[in-house]
Amino acid sequence: LQDKLPVVEAKLEAVCSEAKGISTVQRRQRFFVRHNDDITCTALHPELEMVATGQSMAAKQRVSDGDTSGNGGQVYIWNARTVGVKGVSTEPKKLQLPDSDTAVCAMAFSADGWLLTTVSAQHDTSTHHVRVWDWERGVLHCSAVACRGDPPHVYGCVWNQFESWEADADGKLPEGISSFVTYGRKSIMMWEYMMGEEGRPPSIQAPQR
Repeated sequence: LQDKLPVVEAKLEAVCSEAKGISTVQRRQRFFVRHNDDITCTALHPELEMVATGQSMAAKQRVSDGDTSGNGGQVYIWNARTVGVKGVSTEPKKLQLPDSDTAVCAMAFSADGWLLTTVSAQHDTSTHHVRVWDWERGVLHCSAVACRGDPPHVYGCVWNQFESWEADADGKLPEGISSFVTYGRKSIMMWEYMMGEEGRPPSIQAPQR
């Protein structure tokens, strides 16, 4: 516990395009400044070191006629302990959403921290997509349509904290089912994330409303 104390006794703030970590023990603050537009949501890894921050499409990439050429929303996963520390800071992981998804509405790590769920909104149809990532490898496992509504229609996401699945040293997935919930405006959806069986890729089962 002692080596985690500076991280536990801290708070995270997202202001515009910067994420700020404030240690209440050392009375210091450090900044993550890779984002090029407003940070729209955050998620904290169960081990309390890694932080995921999601943003909307960069303002310079938005075009009034609806053309979304360029990058969509982005997610960065970075180390809150080493960010901004000269000679120690590590390169963050980056997850790139499709061009059509202009904003990340919600995110959550699984109980073991291996998976990351993102919920993002499509600019022209207001369709919200749920995606499950192996964030450390930058691999998208599966995706599905969540709902439709003016963003942010989904406010948050929570994984079942009593289920955890992790790939082995060879990257092979275990077989089984885990679950998470997305919630928002007049909606709660129960999702089942199914690990690949007999060589099939992981998938998300249609939600129960």
